Amino acid sequence: MISADHPFFLAHEQAHIMLKHELKRKMLFTVIISASLAFAKILNFSVFFILLSPILSLWLSSPLWLWWMRKQELSADRLATQLTSKTSAKHSLNMLKNRNFSLFSTHPTKNQRLFAIFYKF
Repeated sequence: MISADHPFFLAHEQAHIMLKHELKRKMLFTVIISASLAFAKILNFSVFFILLSPILSLWLSSPLWLWWMRKQELSADRLATQLTSKTSAKHSLNMLKNRNFSLFSTHPTKNQRLFAIFYKF
C-alpha cells in the first residue's frame, strides 16, 4: 500500500484534475441519458418506459462505463509517471510532502482533490 504522501500518489490525484476526468464522466453520463430518452421518445413508449429507459441504458452500458473508468485510471497513472519523472515536478511534489501535506487514504472526491491542489500549497 502506498502512503498518502508518496509522490506518485500525489501526482496521480493531480493528473485526474489536469485531465478533467470529472467533467468527462459527467459528459458521458449526460450522453447516455439523452440518447436513452431520445430513443424512448422516438419509439413512442409510454411515460413509464421514458422514465425507465435511462436506468435500462445505464444497466446495458455498464461494461462501457467500467471500461471508461479503467481507462481514466490508466491515463492518470501514465501522466503521474511522467510527472514524477520530471525533476521540476518532483520538486513541487516534495514541497507538498515537506509541508505535512497528505491526501486521503480512500480515493478522494473531486472537492477534496481541488482543495488539496489549490489550497494546500
